[in-house]
Amino acid sequence: MPAHMFSVMADMPRLRALATRHGLRLIEDSAVAQGAVLDGRPAGTWGDAGVFSFVQVKSFGGPGEGGVVVTDDPELARTVRMLRNHGQDGTHRFRHHLIGLNSRFDEILAAFQLRRHPGLARRLARRAEIAAHYTERFTPLAAHGVRPPPPGTNGRCYYVYTLLAERRDDLKRHLAAHGVDSHVYYPQPLPHQPAFAHAAAPDGHWPNAERAARQCLSLPVYPHLTDAQVERITEAVRTFPT
Repeated sequence: MPAHMFSVMADMPRLRALATRHGLRLIEDSAVAQGAVLDGRPAGTWGDAGVFSFVQVKSFGGPGEGGVVVTDDPELARTVRMLRNHGQDGTHRFRHHLIGLNSRFDEILAAFQLRRHPGLARRLARRAEIAAHYTERFTPLAAHGVRPPPPGTNGRCYYVYTLLAERRDDLKRHLAAHGVDSHVYYPQPLPHQPAFAHAAAPDGHWPNAERAARQCLSLPVYPHLTDAQVERITEAVRTFPT
């Protein structure tokens, strides 16, 4: 179950080939990749199923909780519909074919999302515009330990805009002093989390995940930022003492 994170989609062509070669189900966590496209194929459509989140802070967030599963497998779709409704098939009430959940997406939230949907492309385009500006201005900082994500829009999902900074905590304090909020997603890799530690080798070492957890810092990229605000954030990063 690959997850698209930190502004960049996972390497879905390789993961699709790997799953096919070994006969594995491929479930694509696209919660933060709404609208992203990789090699002409939208996020959420590379696997047997794709999952999206509509929680408030997402690119296509709503006023409450919710999400959607997309699939072109009719049997899998039928199973998902039952799982969201206490295992009922939607025809025979109180007959439970599976042990399911109460995960129905109610009509009021659905109506809200339908009303917002026409503006989604415009909001995503604004996010991409802001991200392109950041990347262009931050690329020279790589020599000083601040690396932006790769440029371009192929496989990009600007729910967040995440830098890698060798002195991440110092940069975060510097931005706060200049009135710019920033956020760390996620401070610990999964093997260090109590819920997953039992499944990790006691002497295991995950250098890429651990380095990302130490260095990642996300900047504001929401589409309602003005050009002046974007420039203020840009200059705050660029004036970070190296």
